[in-house]
Formats: sequence, structure tokens, C-alpha cells
Amino acid sequence: MNVDRAYGICLQSYFGGRSESRIRNWEVPVCPVDFMSEYPTINELLGNWDVLTAKRVTFTDATKEIRKLLSTISLERCFDQKTWPRFKFFALVCPDNDIFPVRTVYNGATQNIGINYFTSKEPFWFAGPDIVASILLTGKVPRIQKAIAVVPYGSQEGLRSVSLRGMTRPLIAMPRVSAEVCCSSLVFVPEPVLRSGSRLQVPVGRLEPLDLAQAVWTHR
Repeated sequence: MNVDRAYGICLQSYFGGRSESRIRNWEVPVCPVDFMSEYPTINELLGNWDVLTAKRVTFTDATKEIRKLLSTISLERCFDQKTWPRFKFFALVCPDNDIFPVRTVYNGATQNIGINYFTSKEPFWFAGPDIVASILLTGKVPRIQKAIAVVPYGSQEGLRSVSLRGMTRPLIAMPRVSAEVCCSSLVFVPEPVLRSGSRLQVPVGRLEPLDLAQAVWTHR
């Protein structure tokens, strides 16, 4: 797959972070829930750091494997951390009353993104986690026309530790931007955390929010 086509797939599948309210202007019982570090948690579960630091990245056809994987998805299986790295894929979906993020005009004036029931005669590319979410919300597997897996190879040369936000020697490697192609949905948020060692604790820095759709990921 050439780079331009891979970029196009990434961009069509990119929706970014969202905060939504399904019930508005109506009093209902609520339960406060505090979700912390969602971006770094999802990135760690998916194994995206291997992609960000890879010497090269390819998008290989995995239609048969992805169809088989999606047929086994359940809420219980999503609690198995070993399953998450397999969600690093994009699939061309023929939406038929599935629930997906949709970017369109909702108020008659401006575009926005909502999580809607979606049906279309034209297929659309979606990222793996959005397809898994649709399965959990609807109980059915979307019709997959084609799927490609994100496969990182090797590690970039010159990786080194850096100091971020005045922290001393955080355990983080800053790669040179040198990948063939990259998923636009891979993001990290700033959040100092503590990594426990046998005798000491060292603060670990995380990257600023990054819109990779605007980043240049070819360096030849």
C-alpha cells in the first residue's frame, strides 16, 4: 500500500477525543465516575508506542484475520489486556444500522461528531477500536469489506532519554519522526506518573496531545 492511500485511510478514520451527553435537559439519577488518564491507558493497551518508535510501519492485508477476531468480540474479552494489541487495524465497513462516529452537520450550520446509528451504501474506513465499540453497543458485527493491520518493524536509531516539564531524567524515549506511515489516531497526553522500581520511584513524562493528521511522518 502506498503512503498516500495509507494517509487517506488514517484521516477518514480519525475522529479524536469526544465528550457526549445522551440525555439532555432531563433530570435523571446519576453516579459520578472519574476516569483518569484515558489516552495513555488506551495507547498502552494498544501498544502504540511500538508504532511511534518503529523504524518503519506497514499496513498489511488482514481481512480474514480481522473478520475472525471481530466474530469473537465480547465485553468480557475486552477486559483481557492481551486482546487489545490486535485492535491496531483499520477496516473498510459497509455500515448497516451500526453505531459509529459520524462527522456531519447536526445543527444546520456547523459540522460536529456524534455517535450514531449509521447506514450507508458507500463503505467507510474505521479504526479497530471504533468497530469493537459498535459490536459492544449493537451486539452485531459490521460487514467488513477489507481490513488492514498496522505492523511496526524494528526501532528507530537515536532514541534517548529527555527531560520534560522540568522533571529529572524521565524514562521516556523521544524518537526522530521517521516512519513510513502512521495512524492519525495515536495520541499521548501529558501526565506525570510514577514508575516503581525496586528501590526508587522515577517520574515518567508523557507526550503533549498530538494531532498526527497534521504531523509529517515521512523522512527519507
